[in-house]
Amino acid sequence: MELQAKLLRVLQEKEFERVGGTKAIALDIRLIAATNKKLSQAVDRGEFRKDLYYRLNVVTVAMPALRYRPEDILQLAGHFLAKVSRKCKTQMKNISDEAQACLLRYDWPGNVRELENAIERAIVLGAGETILPEDLPETVLDSSSGTTHESAKYLSSVKDLKRQMIVGALQQARGSYTEAAKTLGIHPNSLLRLMRNFNVKTAMEAGQSSSPKSKK
Repeated sequence: MELQAKLLRVLQEKEFERVGGTKAIALDIRLIAATNKKLSQAVDRGEFRKDLYYRLNVVTVAMPALRYRPEDILQLAGHFLAKVSRKCKTQMKNISDEAQACLLRYDWPGNVRELENAIERAIVLGAGETILPEDLPETVLDSSSGTTHESAKYLSSVKDLKRQMIVGALQQARGSYTEAAKTLGIHPNSLLRLMRNFNVKTAMEAGQSSSPKSKK
């Protein structure tokens, strides 16, 4: 509440003083405020200053939740694909038609941030050049009304096949994940992420975890 009073004073007087300063600095700004709460209810509960609320509430734009604007989902997914690819310095991927259908069927309770996290997960864990349904979070797949029992069995089989390929490549490389990554044609870091995702350990790690402790 103390900070709200300071903000209200700045908006009304259109000036402020730096910390430790003595001279008022004039402001010429336009302020955009965003919230995911009902401020009118917060005012009634005494959690938000009424005078600040009316000072901010000049022009109001309500942004519907992502589930009410499915036409934005794929466009946002493409934006996050490019953003995360630059961030991770990886090649830009495509989203398969099946994965797009899963994205469109999900109701996104976490809105845009949840969509961004789902795309980042798919880029990090996906081994191919195309994002497939099994690369998406399980919540997206489980909550998708179009995910039938048969398709769930298919996704489970694909995951099992990926795990078998990783285990086979590690065995062929005698536990060296770098050599196994070359065999699979993926970056070693990507293989490590997949190994963690599928709970696959190298022969050395398995031996260390299963070896009994020596007694003195």
